[in-house]
Amino acid sequence: MKKLIALVAASLLTLASAQATLLSHTAIQGPALTDWDGTTAKTLSLQQFDASLGQLTAVTLTFSGDLQARFIAENPDDAAQLITTTLLGHMQFVAPTLSGVDLGFSRSELVLLGGDDISDTLLSATGEESTTLHAGWDAFVGAGNFDVVVTALGQSSVSGSGNLDGGAITEATASVKVTYDYRPGHSVPEPASLALVGLALGSAGLAARRRRSPR
Repeated sequence: MKKLIALVAASLLTLASAQATLLSHTAIQGPALTDWDGTTAKTLSLQQFDASLGQLTAVTLTFSGDLQARFIAENPDDAAQLITTTLLGHMQFVAPTLSGVDLGFSRSELVLLGGDDISDTLLSATGEESTTLHAGWDAFVGAGNFDVVVTALGQSSVSGSGNLDGGAITEATASVKVTYDYRPGHSVPEPASLALVGLALGSAGLAARRRRSPR
């Protein structure tokens, strides 16, 4: 009898855990020319969790960034030269309850530029970081939105071994994804499941009575 009750309880726990649900929203900003800083910082708004959906158990924030630079270089000399294109940058996300999530970007590439020629190349770098909150969700629950402020700084350059004219243009793209892990409001066992439990317990009780009955 005790073993059967334990088995039924374990089945109910399995059923409840199977009802966990994920809900995600994503906001994207860009591509836009850098730098994003001070008054030019970007704001991404994401939908809050509607508490009427059920019991919130975790909030996961995924911060993603992409920096892309276009390098234009002109070699005025007759001889070819090897040039270096360098993409450096930094992106910071400030979200509720988080002091700041930083992404760093670094990439370089060598390009052979012919004499009296022009080079037009692209270079990009990406980064991503996730964090999961198991408490302190007040800012993420409601009927509106919560904001994430993003700053992005780009430091791109092109250099060579000889005379060189040119420069770089850097653009940034930022995105934030919020995932709500919750149990739906009607997370009690289904009627059919309750009926099954009742049947199992009833059968166990009948078997116990039979064992106690005189032969």
